Amino acid sequence: MRKAVLISGIPGAGKSHFGRWMAQHKGALYIDVDLKGIDAAGIRPVWNEFLRTFDARAVAARLTRDHEFCALVWGFPVHSLRWVRALQESGGLVPWWFTGDRAWARKYLAERQDTDLAQFDRQHADIVRAWPEISRVFGERLIDTVAADGTRTPCEELYRRIFGTTP
Repeated sequence: MRKAVLISGIPGAGKSHFGRWMAQHKGALYIDVDLKGIDAAGIRPVWNEFLRTFDARAVAARLTRDHEFCALVWGFPVHSLRWVRALQESGGLVPWWFTGDRAWARKYLAERQDTDLAQFDRQHADIVRAWPEISRVFGERLIDTVAADGTRTPCEELYRRIFGTTP
């Protein structure tokens, strides 16, 4: 059975880390929407059509065509929730929200070379404002990935919770 998940959430929650782990350990197709992954995966035409029409069926079919698992990582701006909803309604992708301790997530981002902490603060404020809608879209598919003591949930545990199986 082919499975595709959409991983979104707060900046610094480990979305990309989990996507890379899925690719390395599960042979998953890993697409980071924010890091030119759409072009690297060769799905730009179906993605653009999806963005224009909100019809996600072709995207969902393409994501699972060649791989048993797909991890689409999209740390999207909150105004893009309508596309997330369309992906979910297509039946082809199940959305999961990675969350956790904001201070530790910010610290993890600060350790990266390419991080704009002011952008983190703006995005986090947008998430807080949009939380009622985000929680409706993601429902109970929320995972705390960064604890208050800074520890991260291991990828194996995330995999088990998302897919309901052992790694």
